[in-house]
Amino acid sequence: MFWCNTKMISLRNKKNVKKRMIFLGMIAALFLILVIFKNFTVNIISESAMIIGHPFFQMSGSIEKWLGGKIFIIKEKKSLEKENIRLKAKIAELEAKSLFYKIIEKQNEELKSILLRPNLFAQKSKKEYLAASILSRPPQSPYDILIIDAGSNEGVEKGMTATAYGNVFLGYVSEVFSKTSKIKMISFPKEEMNVSINNSEGGEVAAVAIGAGGENFEITLPRSVKVSSGEIIRTLGINSLVLGIIEQIKIDPANPFQKILFRLPVNIRELQYVTIKLH
Repeated sequence: MFWCNTKMISLRNKKNVKKRMIFLGMIAALFLILVIFKNFTVNIISESAMIIGHPFFQMSGSIEKWLGGKIFIIKEKKSLEKENIRLKAKIAELEAKSLFYKIIEKQNEELKSILLRPNLFAQKSKKEYLAASILSRPPQSPYDILIIDAGSNEGVEKGMTATAYGNVFLGYVSEVFSKTSKIKMISFPKEEMNVSINNSEGGEVAAVAIGAGGENFEITLPRSVKVSSGEIIRTLGINSLVLGIIEQIKIDPANPFQKILFRLPVNIRELQYVTIKLH
C-alpha cells in the first residue's frame, strides 16, 4: 500500500516537472522570437503609425499655417489701425495749422490794404486814420452794431467815419469808451444817407438809401429812372466811398415807383478790421 502511494507521488512529480519544462520552453521561445523579430516589429508598428497619422499630421500643419496667417492678419490690422489713427491726428493737426496760416494771411492782406492804400496815411504830425480790430459784430451784437478795440485812449471820437479797407463805407462811431467804441452801421434799420448811383449810361442818379438791417438797403425811385443790377452805389462828395452794388430791382406795374435793393459789398462776418478816420 505504501509502495503504491509512493509510486503515485513520483508520477505526479514527473508530470509537474514536465509542465514546468513546457512552460519554461514556451517563455524561452517567446523571448527568442522577440529578440529575432524586434527590429522588424518596430518597423512595422512605426510604418503603420505613420500611415495612420499622416492625414492628422497634414491637418495639423494646415491648421498651424491657417492660425499663423490669421494671427499675422490680426497683428497687421492692429498695426494699420494704429497707423491710421496716427495719420488722422497728423492730418487734423496740419488742417488746423493750415487754417491758422490762412487766417494770418488774410489778416495780413487786410492790414496791407489799409496801410498801403494811396494817401490813406498822410505824412503828417498827426495820423489821419486808425486801424482797429472788430471785437463783436452781428449776430453777437444787437442790430447792425460793431464793437472795436479802439476808444478815447486812441483818439476815437463820436461821429467819426468807419470804413472797410479804407474805401467801403460802414457807418459812424456812435459811442466811445476808453478802450472800445461802438459803430452804428449805415444799414441800421431806418438809417438814411444821400447816395449816388452810377448808371450804365455814364450818368449819375441821386437818391436816398434807407437801411433795412442785416447790411441791406432800399432805394425808391420813379419807374422812369433807368437803373440796372450790378450798378455801383456811392456816397456823395469828392472823396466818395462805395456803399454797395444793386442786386435786385422790384417793379410793380400798378406802382409808379420802383424799389432798388442792395447790400454792403463786404462780408461783415469775415471782416477783421475797420478804418477810423480821425480827422
